[in-house]
Amino acid sequence: MVGVTKIWINSTVLVTGIALVSCVPAHLKKYQRDGNSEPVSSVPRSGSKTAKVSKARSAASQPTIYAVDEHTFRFQVPSDQVWDSVINVLIKNYNLTIVDKDSKIITTDWDTFYLHNQVYRNKVSVRINRLSRGTSDVLVHNSVERLQDGSLAGAVGVAWLPAEDQASESHRIIRNMAILLNQPPPSLPASRVANGDLTPGEKGSY
Repeated sequence: MVGVTKIWINSTVLVTGIALVSCVPAHLKKYQRDGNSEPVSSVPRSGSKTAKVSKARSAASQPTIYAVDEHTFRFQVPSDQVWDSVINVLIKNYNLTIVDKDSKIITTDWDTFYLHNQVYRNKVSVRINRLSRGTSDVLVHNSVERLQDGSLAGAVGVAWLPAEDQASESHRIIRNMAILLNQPPPSLPASRVANGDLTPGEKGSY
């Protein structure tokens, strides 16, 4: 069971202590500190039948999704499937403000959360660029802001300051898209999440 405390903030009201308790898979949790390591599979001996099967599976599990740059991720998957997967991931986490299938653009509203004893909010913009029948680039931009002083959250005119993406939200979105698309884990650059400071996941279940 996982307890998630949600904080909603506007210019005049701070509401805390809304506890949502749900039982979800590890990869569907948001930003949870977790010291558990992934299971380590045994390594078959070279030349054995098991080794040959393992090698074939390894070739089949090569990443079909990888980072082109900090904000761009290439999917070797039909663009319609990419579109459906990003909507299914985002709609479980955010209120969507723009969903334009013609231009392949999606934007979300601000979502407020609590991390490292700080109050943050973020919103995401996504654009899908179809390169070929089976290849698309997904551009993900995550805007993050931190509440200047949480103790003044109920005051009028509180300030939100630009902040770094402490939880690699773009990578979290791409990982969950890969899960929905039944693809191997994507090839992504090292991040705080990948280095074990935080465990990637989702806010809710599919």
